[in-house]
Order: sequence, then C-alpha cells, then structure tokens
Amino acid sequence: MGFKFYFINTFHTIEWLNETLYQNGFARNNSFFKVITSKNGKETSKTMAFVDEAFYDFCIQNPRDDFKIAPFTTPSSFHPSQYHTYNFCIPFQNNLIEEKTISNEITYKLQPFISEGLITRNSFKINIPVKSRINNELLGLAFVIFNKDVDKDLIANIRYVLDKTSWSDQTEFRCFWGKSHNWSFCSKTLL
Repeated sequence: MGFKFYFINTFHTIEWLNETLYQNGFARNNSFFKVITSKNGKETSKTMAFVDEAFYDFCIQNPRDDFKIAPFTTPSSFHPSQYHTYNFCIPFQNNLIEEKTISNEITYKLQPFISEGLITRNSFKINIPVKSRINNELLGLAFVIFNKDVDKDLIANIRYVLDKTSWSDQTEFRCFWGKSHNWSFCSKTLL
C-alpha cells in the first residue's frame, strides 16, 4: 500500500476528514486534504486528498451517503496553459533572505511526495535567482524545475495542493506555473 491522490465529494470540513482518518487508524504525517474551488474561488463539495490506499479501501468497504471517494483524475484546468511550463514559480517575501532557508522550505513542502516515492530528491532542482550579489539580495522568486520524466499529472496535482498553503512564518505560500520564455515572472501578477 502507498499514498495516492483521491477525489472526495462531501460537505464535511477538512477537520472532519482529518478526524475520520485518525479515528479509523489511517492518520499519517503525509496525509492531507485540499478543498477544490470553482473558477471564481468559491468552495465546492469536492476535495483532493493525498492519503494511504488503505484508507480508500476502508471507505469503499464502509460506504456513507455523505462521503464519496474515488481515484483522482487530474482535470485539464490543473495543467499549465501553452504559455507556461511544468515548472513552479514561487514568490517569497524579501525578509526570507537566505537562499538555503527558501530551498529548505520548498523541499519540506515536497517531502510528502518524496517520502511516498512519487518523486525523488533528484527529480527536481530549486533555482533561486540573485538580484544583487554585492548586496546579498535575492530576486524574490524561486523556481522548482522538474526533470522531463516526471509525470505531468503528478506535477499538476502537487502544484494545486501546494498553492495557497503557508510558509513556516504563516505568510501565504503561492505556487504558480513558470512562464515559457521569461523566468523573471510567474504566471500571475504578483501585485
């Protein structure tokens, strides 16, 4: 058994989902849920889950009317447009000035997927451009560049679940698609 992405349809809260994992003996550090929002940012009853296959099997064997689970199929809207790449563009606050700190935090965000064997530490690299070497200033963007052999659906799913989470200092962590031709900007306006 291993961890996979699943689709859950329920109106229960994320806290209820986590409690359900815990009460049934499936709580793990790598488990997480993310509510899927509509195009206009409204919450839906759809949830993306990254949980152990054993939890999926348990849910199938113990069906509920208020909770449906199925293997996750990556929607086309999760993938980048033709003007973007499958690399992540992650803006960060200038007060997080040390390159090693930024790199470690991004690697920590990717750790559930590494520890479950979906990606390896060698399947991506983190690039943090420098604004000024003299002043020890970073540009304020980090790029996660995936090897060509990493599954595109997996990359799209990872980007979706990481976006709008938090840095360790609780500021918002955004994860955009990198642009195809200009690495100094992300896929969305940063202002």
